[in-house]
Amino acid sequence: MPTLAELRAKVNKAQEQSRTNNFDSNSIFSFKNLKAGDKIRIRFVPDGEPNDFFWRPLNTRSLQFNSIRLNTGEIVQNRTYVSVPAFNIQKNEVNLNGLPDEYLYYSNDDVIQQKIKGFWNGTDEGRKLYGKFGKNQRYVFQGFVRAEGYETKLYRFIINKELFGIIYSFMTDDEINDIPSDIENGREFILNVSEKLVPINGNTQKIKDYTSSKWSNNISPLTAEERAWLAENKPFVLKNYIPSRPSTEQEIAMLELFEASYNEEPYDYNRWFNIFKPDNVFFDENGQIKDLKANNPTTTATEIPNYNPATAYNPIRQGEQAFINQFAESVKAPYPMGVDPRVYQNNGMDNVVVAPNTNPQQYVYAAQPQMSTAQPVAQPVAQNVSNPTAPQLIKENTVQVNGDNPTAVISDILSKFKIPQQG
Repeated sequence: MPTLAELRAKVNKAQEQSRTNNFDSNSIFSFKNLKAGDKIRIRFVPDGEPNDFFWRPLNTRSLQFNSIRLNTGEIVQNRTYVSVPAFNIQKNEVNLNGLPDEYLYYSNDDVIQQKIKGFWNGTDEGRKLYGKFGKNQRYVFQGFVRAEGYETKLYRFIINKELFGIIYSFMTDDEINDIPSDIENGREFILNVSEKLVPINGNTQKIKDYTSSKWSNNISPLTAEERAWLAENKPFVLKNYIPSRPSTEQEIAMLELFEASYNEEPYDYNRWFNIFKPDNVFFDENGQIKDLKANNPTTTATEIPNYNPATAYNPIRQGEQAFINQFAESVKAPYPMGVDPRVYQNNGMDNVVVAPNTNPQQYVYAAQPQMSTAQPVAQPVAQNVSNPTAPQLIKENTVQVNGDNPTAVISDILSKFKIPQQG
């Protein structure tokens, strides 16, 4: 049983933490309410903890679902988005943002990135599919808005890469001698809103354009009112609003969510709600929807079978037999040495990987990066190939061959398929 003094100290600490972490939906600056011609002056302030910069990187993926399976098994048709962490640093990249170790999430450890990197195959379809599941790179700032209609309080800003590049220009501006978020010697960032025409899905549309935004030429210290607000409420700790490195449980859920989104399956409340909640759908304590924010009508459908991981559709496994059959038809011969044309191990190289328990001079040739180390992988052939050339076979299929060097490996491939070498 704590003493009264200990209890008071605990309550005081909780209240202090509440004051330093009191972001609510009204604290998020809304870019969608801006219109062409608006000029918004923003006075950024430092992070609420030691940080060389006055921002934090926010890297996520947005997975889309067309429906939701409720805890009752009922399906609600509603476009739903779920944000999951994405890598915030490349392998061997310097940690310029100074993120703590528990926040560093490397690209080669990102479980979804390993699934989708094979989509980037040089085709328009591949790029579009990669982009659908790709990383959204943004940045979190905080500051006061010095414009009519805005309260004197800290707002959180979610900044995209294009606008971040303009903000970051202070690093190379010889006229700016102090960090712009400095309490005394900082300056305003002037957000200028205009419009531009861009092609979207074959149609020309107007979107907001911030490219004329800039830093003010004049130093502008925090006002007395702004200082009073900070003294009472404290600046926010920005790392509290970015994802840390995913746990094992989260990574498993991320893979499940990715496959469900890929296969146009429902978001399953019972499976994922306690790990990753939707961005635009809100539930009550009984698991029932209390608020929907989407751009399509909502209807309900009958109950469908619960998820069974043993029988669930897998985008990597689906089409495997079709691939094998088409491969056999293409080469008009059985598989060399009875080898199934799939790769079971990846050592990080994009093209050639050493198969497990084989002679180091025996290789498995893979046309695309391995998308999973947990199970065999096969990529469906996009179309029937008649009289395939050697480059087509090398690019589209995977077989086991021998050779002391790349030239010998290719020669062995050509000889097995009885294809003359091309000059």
